[in-house]
Amino acid sequence: MKRQLTVILLVASLLMGAMALTVAAATVEPRIYWENEPIAGWPDGPLVSSRTDLKEIAGLILAAAEMREPNVDLSSFRLSEEEYRNIAEEVLYTQHPEMIWVKSYGWSEYDGSVREGLFMYDPTVTEERIADYEKQIAWILSGVDPQLSDLEKLLVLHDLFALRAYYDDDFKQCEAHDIVCDGIGVCRGYTKAYNDCLKRLGFTVRYTANWNHCWTLVKLDGNWYNIDVTWDDSSDRIGSVDHTFFLTSDAFLQGRGEWPHVSLLSGEDLRATDARYESGAFWEHVNHAFIAVPNDGLYYLKQGGSAQALQLIRRRNGAEEIVFSMDAGWGGNLDIWGDGALSGLSRLGDGLFFNDSRHMYRFDLNTGSTETAYDAKSWEILCGSYIRSLPSGDFVELELAPEGEQRCIRLTTVETLFPIRAGRRP
Repeated sequence: MKRQLTVILLVASLLMGAMALTVAAATVEPRIYWENEPIAGWPDGPLVSSRTDLKEIAGLILAAAEMREPNVDLSSFRLSEEEYRNIAEEVLYTQHPEMIWVKSYGWSEYDGSVREGLFMYDPTVTEERIADYEKQIAWILSGVDPQLSDLEKLLVLHDLFALRAYYDDDFKQCEAHDIVCDGIGVCRGYTKAYNDCLKRLGFTVRYTANWNHCWTLVKLDGNWYNIDVTWDDSSDRIGSVDHTFFLTSDAFLQGRGEWPHVSLLSGEDLRATDARYESGAFWEHVNHAFIAVPNDGLYYLKQGGSAQALQLIRRRNGAEEIVFSMDAGWGGNLDIWGDGALSGLSRLGDGLFFNDSRHMYRFDLNTGSTETAYDAKSWEILCGSYIRSLPSGDFVELELAPEGEQRCIRLTTVETLFPIRAGRRP
């Protein structure tokens, strides 16, 4: 009897111990991570998975984000953190940049795998904000002539976002709707807004990022290329757009960080190896936006045969025509001179506006004639010009330098220098 009692007590003790362990295990809280928190072991190279349920997981993530659910149960899939991050980023940022209410994604991890996908949403994205975003996107795309080549469409939209937006040094406005609706943002907003427009035009694009920056991968003529609108935004000078990071290879970006080069959902190799546009492209020394005019091609300013010659060029079907030529007049008195860097080019209504050192001109797209819209004062040197169209109205921005100064040091906004014709944003 004593032996039997001992066995019963031992079994009871083991059962109680097992229950205690179960309770202890159940009370262990999973670790929570968000996308901007680096994790140990994040791969420097391609991430490859042999799983067959990736599209099912992607569908669950998408459904949760569409309904603005805070989380989705993924515990049954035993996903690694690397797999989850790759899938979540591809679904939310690459495949669906139009879901502007998605602010961030995260996950809870327990016992070496992802238990839940977590999602953070932007409370400022109301139905009214979404409607405004869609209205502005429609306006942006209306300026992309269907007759342009795919390369030219990429270029025009690159320039439009680089020109119309300012970088938010305070990091308060970071999303696509901030860029599109308010004209301010950071790399995340530039990239997602640009990608959204490209996807709507039928391009294959990918949101790609390292630990502190993001940019666009786009497929053109069967090859992948990098485009970084953020780094080409020259907001420090009026009307200026750079093209250094337009259609570049991975090798060109060497040193900017590593990122996954394989899409888990498609298995496609995403490496950008072609460098054909990194030297000698027609945009190489252009420091302002290319202007697309429906049924009329692209317009831009080009350095002429001498340091002082500046030409307004019309480019159609790969052929170029000089429609106006001027003596730029800057000479060597400004140390940022080079390849027309002090000129701006913008469009308002039926006119193109651009400047040399003393004048702002208007080229009439209907008649092909050029008139002087503004004569600089005796002490002024024009260092850039831009017609800015905003919901509040259209106005002229000029960057100036006093005669004899070595660089542009003064920024002036002149609202009624000459009659402003119709051409506002919606």
